[in-house]
This record gives sequence, structure tokens and C-alpha cells, in this order.
Amino acid sequence: MTIKLHKVILTLFLAGLHLNTFAADYSKLGLKARQQGNYHQALVYFKRDLSSNLQKLGPDHLRTATSYINLATAYRRRGRYDKAIGYYQKSLKIQLSKLGTEHLLVARSYNNLGAAYSNKGQYDKAIDYFKKSLNIRLKKLGPDHHRLATSYNNLGEAYRGKKQNDIASDYYLKALKILLNKLGPEHPHVASTYNNLGLAHNRKGQYDKALEYHHKALKIRLKKLGPEHPFVALSYNNLGRVHSNKGQYDKTITNYKKALKIRLSKLGSDHPLVAISFHNLSYAYNDKKDYKNALRYANKALTIAKARLGPSHPYTILYTKHLKEIKNKKAKPRK
Repeated sequence: MTIKLHKVILTLFLAGLHLNTFAADYSKLGLKARQQGNYHQALVYFKRDLSSNLQKLGPDHLRTATSYINLATAYRRRGRYDKAIGYYQKSLKIQLSKLGTEHLLVARSYNNLGAAYSNKGQYDKAIDYFKKSLNIRLKKLGPDHHRLATSYNNLGEAYRGKKQNDIASDYYLKALKILLNKLGPEHPHVASTYNNLGLAHNRKGQYDKALEYHHKALKIRLKKLGPEHPFVALSYNNLGRVHSNKGQYDKTITNYKKALKIRLSKLGSDHPLVAISFHNLSYAYNDKKDYKNALRYANKALTIAKARLGPSHPYTILYTKHLKEIKNKKAKPRK
């Protein structure tokens, strides 16, 4: 073999090694972007990771299943729930085939599917998947593991979506007890549970208690996640809702605008959570009898919902009804 040919082979080998190493980093880069709330960039990295694993490992490998999960979660955070469900189902199929029906990764896939269906407003399907996940985790991890808290929180969310707030609160408190014991008082998961309890108390008309929980959540999120994270926006949004129910409309608008600013920056102008911010601002301005601004934000919310969620989604129906009420100047206060 000539020296020249050796050099060509060595060059190709080193180039391949570099590409393989970089491909292995796509997943880590995607996870980092997702942690920072940069879901668009996360999608870019996770698509590259999936493509690499499909090519090198095939469609039935467990690492390919993980790629599907990461991509699905990024789509879910971007509000693309049908795409998320499709990728979660692909991952679950691989895991059931390779790992059996009681593996913890299968439990995670059930949990992920429950979250996506909950996001879509299909709460009964969500509860079914969350309970499947919970049963596996109880059997494999015991009653005090922090992953049990995730299952309890998610079940609480689904029951709150069904307006069964007492059941929701019971699940949230189960989650909080575990998380405080296992993770400490300043963990972001604790903040999420405080947030959920705030939502449940708000639904029950216990507004001061709701504000207390939401401020606890916001304090932790600002410290641990930074001022521009989507979860910080969620806290501002939820504080705005409670102030709205208390009739404190200037505080309401201030908090809603803080949430909107973060969501536009991190999620883009057509995300369903941006639509929620527009809708909430519309309600606040309507309550102040500022119908011009109320109508402007209501139109923005409905435009996004029609495009991203479809005409039959509960939010699209709600936004349509609200817009008609504003046009007739007969809007009712939000419950």
C-alpha cells in the first residue's frame, strides 16, 4: 500500500471519527437547549440525533427510542402535541418490544403520552396513561421515590383539567411531601408543585392561598432557572390570573405582559402558550372596559388557536366565544 493511500485512509478515518463524536453530542446539545427553554434549537439537535441513530443503529434500537422521546418532548414544549404523541408512540413500541411491559422506561413513555394528551385537553386519556405509569413506578421504586411525585403531579393536573380540584389538590400534596423530603425546598420540581397547588386553590376561590403558592414557585424559578425561562413566564401568568379573580386588573395586566414577553422570546409568536397570554390580556382589558385592546388581543389568540390547535379544541372554542362577547360588549367575568 502506498504512502499516499495510507494518508487518504487515515484522513477518512479521522473525519469519520470526528463526525461520529459530533453526532453523539447532538443529544446532549439538544437536552441543554431544552433545559434553557430554547425549544426551537433543541428540535434542530434532536432531529440530527435521530437521523444519526436511525442510520447507525436502525429503527428498533433503544437509543433510537430515546431519540424519539427527546424529539417528542421538544415538539410538546413547542405546542405541537400531535407530532409529540406520534413520536412518543414510536418510542413506546420499541421499549415494549425490547424491555417488556413493566420497565421504568416504559413507565416514562406512558407518563409522556399522558402529558401530551393532557396538553390537548383529552384528560381521560391522560389519566389512563398516568395511572399506567404510576403503577409501574410504585412496583419498581416504592412509594417515596421522587418519580412518584411526578406521577402524582401529573394526575393532579389532569384532574384539575376536569375541574375536580379537591382530587387534584390531594395528588399535589402527595407530590410535595415526597419532593421536599427528597430534593429540598428550592428544587424546580418543588416550584412546579407549588405552582400546581396555586392553580387548584385559585379554582376553589382561595385567592390569598393561591398567591402564596405562586409567589413561592416564582421565587424558586427566578433563582434556579433565571428571569427569562418559560416556567418563570408561567408563574407570572398564574399570578395574573389570581389578581384578575381578585379584581386587581392593573396587577393582572402587569403580570400577563411579563409572561407574554418571555413567551414571545422563547417560544415564538404562534405558540399556544402565547395564545393563552393574548387571551388573558384580552380578558383583563375587557374587565377594565378597554374594548379596543380586548378585541385586539382576542383576535391574536384566536388566530393562533385555529392554526395550531384546530377548530374543535376547547381553547379555540373558548377564544371564539370570548371574541363574540367582546364584539357585543357583553363579556362576562372569567370564572
